[in-house]
Amino acid sequence: MGAPEGDRLRKVLLTFSLLLMTSCGASSRTARPSDDPDDPATPADSGRRLQAVFFESRDGVGVFRHFYDTELELSCNFVESESGVWRCLPQGADAALTHGIVYTDPECSQPHAALYSYVIESAACAAPRYAVLPGNCEEGPQVFALGSQATTDARYRLIDGICSDLGSGTDDLTRLFAATPVSLERFQSARLHVGEETGGIVPVDVRSDDGARVRLGFRDALEGFDCYLDEEARCVPTDRGLLGNLFADSGCSQPAAMGQGCAAERGELRFAWDFSSDLGSYYRVGARLTTSYTGAPDRCAEAANNVAFELGPTVPSTRFAAGERATVAAGNLTLTIQTVGTASLPAVTLRSTAHGGYECHFARGSDGELRCMPPPEGYLAALFADAGCSQRVEYTPAEVLAVEVPDVCPAQVRVYARGDRHEGAVYAISDGGGCALAYDRPPNDSARTPYFVFPTEMPPSEFTALVQVVR
Repeated sequence: MGAPEGDRLRKVLLTFSLLLMTSCGASSRTARPSDDPDDPATPADSGRRLQAVFFESRDGVGVFRHFYDTELELSCNFVESESGVWRCLPQGADAALTHGIVYTDPECSQPHAALYSYVIESAACAAPRYAVLPGNCEEGPQVFALGSQATTDARYRLIDGICSDLGSGTDDLTRLFAATPVSLERFQSARLHVGEETGGIVPVDVRSDDGARVRLGFRDALEGFDCYLDEEARCVPTDRGLLGNLFADSGCSQPAAMGQGCAAERGELRFAWDFSSDLGSYYRVGARLTTSYTGAPDRCAEAANNVAFELGPTVPSTRFAAGERATVAAGNLTLTIQTVGTASLPAVTLRSTAHGGYECHFARGSDGELRCMPPPEGYLAALFADAGCSQRVEYTPAEVLAVEVPDVCPAQVRVYARGDRHEGAVYAISDGGGCALAYDRPPNDSARTPYFVFPTEMPPSEFTALVQVVR
């Protein structure tokens, strides 16, 4: 597997594998795996150790969510961990992302993972068992087993081999937990599998040593670059430069391609994309420039700390393999399947057409059933129409207001129907927990940002029930 493809697939799977989900207490059933690895309805299969878990409606419309490691008893998904080796690393409720490892002692001998406080404070089920430090262009991810929360705010970090004091009490967003490195060999290993050419691409899967499988994406059969379907359903390069900000000459008249991400660090690039046109135009890329410029012809200056490339000839869209998108629907749920030739990608988004339409947020309703709920949001207003602080007032234009119930395990969402516009007094919950008058009318209320009261809770039966399926 070439370096550009490895970098791209690592990024895709890091994002894909670390999506938060809710799984405890879900009803489930087991389905028979398909004999056809390209069957759009079965984008992943279980192995001896890893179970492929889907969330589906009773009509059979649903999406692949994650694998369940029956040996370690945790949810996981595949991430490239070492060169050519993938691991099913913890995710969801079993793991939290950490943006860095710090130390609580001046000798830098006691490593701690910094976890965002909202993750910990909202973990009603249980605190995460692991912290995952995502990989970058030079190295793969790291996994740490979490211990107790630190009782000190002191923070140190190793900088160029020196234990440096970062100060105390300077970070209100994170909490520190004792972190013990975990060998990646503990997690199920897998390798890439490149399929047969179909429609100008080859499908790329991750297949584990225990027989589990999930499709990652498409790769151009002719040149070997990873690709995805654009608006024209052409499989265009995922690893590409951008036009519009850099130039090859000191007069800022000859556009240059700006390298992005790992491609910029490697200094390798094949294609560039000009996003200024309606659908965007693609170009071949030439040599890496030693100097690039930015600005306009009358005020052109050298661009520091940017990697740029010579711009080559345009590439017609017909160069890229043609695919298609198909919508699968049942009841009020829909999903989109992307296909090139006979190879399809797993759908990752399930949508509902009910109540104005929304992307499914997987949570329980007040009846305890796993459902496709509207995504809850952290609304800024937190205002109420009544002195008992029971009827929410918000300026959202949505038909419904979804609110996550705090400190409940499994996660639960309640949904309220929009009522009349509210221009009168509004109340708020004080720091002491009481309900008190906040404003004589909602702040910044206007015809452009009208406030509405949401007085009526909708029955959970309004939202499609889902089941957890293992294939």
